[in-house]
Amino acid sequence: MKHLEGKKVLIVAEELYEDLELWYPYYRLKEEGAIVTIAAPKEVVIDGHIITSRTPPDLPAFCRAIIEHFHD
Repeated sequence: MKHLEGKKVLIVAEELYEDLELWYPYYRLKEEGAIVTIAAPKEVVIDGHIITSRTPPDLPAFCRAIIEHFHD
């Protein structure tokens, strides 16, 4: 039995977060059965050559950011 089955967890991410700081706890919580939501100020965060997004629904904005980054 998963320890967090059905529990709701909110992860709050600031603008300049490290991927590992966000995605490691996200996937560990999901593995334990939690319903995880990520709250972040932007769909996409660009920090130098690192481009990240919050969740799969942000994929269109993420793809646009990658195209713009490599087009320049």
